[in-house]
Amino acid sequence: VVALVVLAIVLQIATQRRIDTEPRTKVEYRSVIKLIHDRTALCLHSHARSYQHPGSSRQQQITAFAGSNDDDYWIVKCAHNFPETLKAGAPVKHGGVIRLEHLVTRKNLHSHADRPSPVSQQQEVTAFGDDGVGDINDNWKLDIEDGGIWFQSARVRLIHQQTGAALHSHAEHLPAW
Repeated sequence: VVALVVLAIVLQIATQRRIDTEPRTKVEYRSVIKLIHDRTALCLHSHARSYQHPGSSRQQQITAFAGSNDDDYWIVKCAHNFPETLKAGAPVKHGGVIRLEHLVTRKNLHSHADRPSPVSQQQEVTAFGDDGVGDINDNWKLDIEDGGIWFQSARVRLIHQQTGAALHSHAEHLPAW
């Protein structure tokens, strides 16, 4: 399970700006969460700036952030084209397909195989859509280390459903742009 450890993300549930400290709190659809990369302790982060590099999608930037602010929060939603009302409040389970909507900008965590990242040259990850509406490239399969229901302290991987690529980060320092 070495790959899982390398790509693992530790979850903290945030409820109206407070971090829930109970490790057995279930993650439910419509929960507001903060994801922290296991190896680097950096948060999954976005902000209202788009990539401007030649060949990029020009979509909203996704980064791993060492600080902590409102741009670190994400809403757990069901897969694209799945009625939200059928899942709201239900626990999220291993193997489930989810979307993560950025709380501040209302864009979904997104990826696509047709453009490399301008920095790493790996598959570009962006935030995309308007008011939480996007497309199938917003769908991520949830891989929970011990299976079952997603709890706050669980180590997870997010696998992009369309491409099979795992969301990941590394300890390299990237340009200040």
